Amino acid sequence: MTWLVSIGLRIAGWLSGSTVGRYVLAGLVTTAIVLFALARAFTAGKTAERNRQAAKSLKTLRSRMRSDDEISRLSPAARRDRLREWAGE
Repeated sequence: MTWLVSIGLRIAGWLSGSTVGRYVLAGLVTTAIVLFALARAFTAGKTAERNRQAAKSLKTLRSRMRSDDEISRLSPAARRDRLREWAGE
């Protein structure tokens, strides 16, 4: 198991000690930053979409409740008349 640590230390030494290693390390860090930013943007977009859908669902529920209340206030005869109008008879 110590050989794995020594390989890791050799790689870290090469990355920090040589010019090419520093460029590779800079590229890896840049890639990690870009991937992190993309992940954050994706998560933010997903959250925004979820919030938009919840707002739409609430709006639909309120509309349905208003229409149910309006219909429940009508007398049975008025309900029949509205149903006839809606059905096109």
